[in-house]
Amino acid sequence: MPTMMTRVFLAVMSAVIVATSASATSLQQIARLEEQGESVLQGLGLVVGLPGTGDSAEDLIVARPLFTMLEAMGNAPGSLEELAEANSAALVVVTCTIPEGGARVNDRFDVTVSAINNAESLAGGELFLTWSRIYSPAGITIHRQGVMPTICTSTGLEDAERIIGLFRTGELQPSPSLRAYRHVAADDEDALAALRAFCPWRAHDEELDVVVAERLLEQPELYALALRASGPEALAQR
Repeated sequence: MPTMMTRVFLAVMSAVIVATSASATSLQQIARLEEQGESVLQGLGLVVGLPGTGDSAEDLIVARPLFTMLEAMGNAPGSLEELAEANSAALVVVTCTIPEGGARVNDRFDVTVSAINNAESLAGGELFLTWSRIYSPAGITIHRQGVMPTICTSTGLEDAERIIGLFRTGELQPSPSLRAYRHVAADDEDALAALRAFCPWRAHDEELDVVVAERLLEQPELYALALRASGPEALAQR
């Protein structure tokens, strides 16, 4: 299978925590984010500009993304059949491993580009288009849904002890069915809406997040409860 290595420039990465000032205490300093281990980005792409060594566009799996690319550039073919003779593009899988601890703006990483159809060679081509998703070590993509908080602090409540009390009673804990939505929310609008409704973002005092995290780390039984509430796929570490 033709494979090539290249480097990508990541301008923005999700889940980067930045301290607002040198004297401020950030959540990153006192806790480890659930699922902050090594992550794998994987997506489909097209390598173009190949000298006749690409996939045959007679295959619909290749013709459809090629058609979409040309359509987005304002030069849509009249039909998929018009692409039947094309062999200068190849459908590929792009894989990149982000190391434990995540990434920062301007970081660069090696990626592997692998043909998945019948291309003879990717030599001389250029990776043109990629649809990427980032997956946690638990195999859950954070594409569209982000990272589900263990304890929701954007409830409108400003009292950390009140939030923790509601969490202890189960009122702020996600149900097993809600946790299951994480596996399908990237492609299921109803599941995505349910997750967002559980903990909708609201502006709140960031110090509240720190206080709740400190309480978790100070009380072993509360920490254990948080792990159980996160489900069997939780990978949080103390």
